Amino acid sequence: MDTLMHQTLIDVKNNHTDIKIGEVLFSPAWDLERTTKFMQNIWVPFAYKLTLVYLCIVYFGQKWMATRRAVDNGTMNVVLALWNFGFSFFSGYAAWCLLPELLHVIERRGFI
Repeated sequence: MDTLMHQTLIDVKNNHTDIKIGEVLFSPAWDLERTTKFMQNIWVPFAYKLTLVYLCIVYFGQKWMATRRAVDNGTMNVVLALWNFGFSFFSGYAAWCLLPELLHVIERRGFI
């Protein structure tokens, strides 16, 4: 699968299309064709690999942590509070960026 990913990156660069995640997510000059190339050629293969790594971490992490004692100090509470704050901030920012487009599409084309 690594050779497929490598070949895909070569194909994208040979098309003179240097696609970056920042351009796909934050560019004011968003382009459907470039985004589609990015998603099909770079993101989808990467997402499969990332999913496999995640499943391995969950499976083997449970086995590894079964023999360890639980963290009972306040460290985990701080980590979880920071995670929740960061995730809330990200969700609010995403809603702020996407809500105008959503309302525009619903107004022009309806809900369904």
